[in-house]
Amino acid sequence: LVVQDLSPGLDNISVPVDLASGLLAPAYAAGVRIHSNSWSCAMPEVLCSDTGCKWTPSHYCNRYDAAAADLDSFVWSNPDMLVVVAAGDGDARTQPEVNPFTVRSPATCKNCLAVGAAHAWL
Repeated sequence: LVVQDLSPGLDNISVPVDLASGLLAPAYAAGVRIHSNSWSCAMPEVLCSDTGCKWTPSHYCNRYDAAAADLDSFVWSNPDMLVVVAAGDGDARTQPEVNPFTVRSPATCKNCLAVGAAHAWL
């Protein structure tokens, strides 16, 4: 059993920018072959550029991004590793009109097992 702490000591987590080298490779080197991740892309987020800041659109996390690609690449190179990820939670049951894009990165990867639920307990 290997435990990896993603908390910087605050109320949230800090996921490495490069999942392969920052999260998966150290676990693999320690003998882990099943890696469970119960987090997903968080939204809403504020994205800033030279022209200003704005909230992310509702589909922001529902895409194949760098985190999903990092995961895919790592598992492709290490086929004996199974990475389990949370599908995400976008309140599809209670507010489908607000956010129908409930599968969030890194669950949009191709070489992982994405786990979700059909019922949320309130």
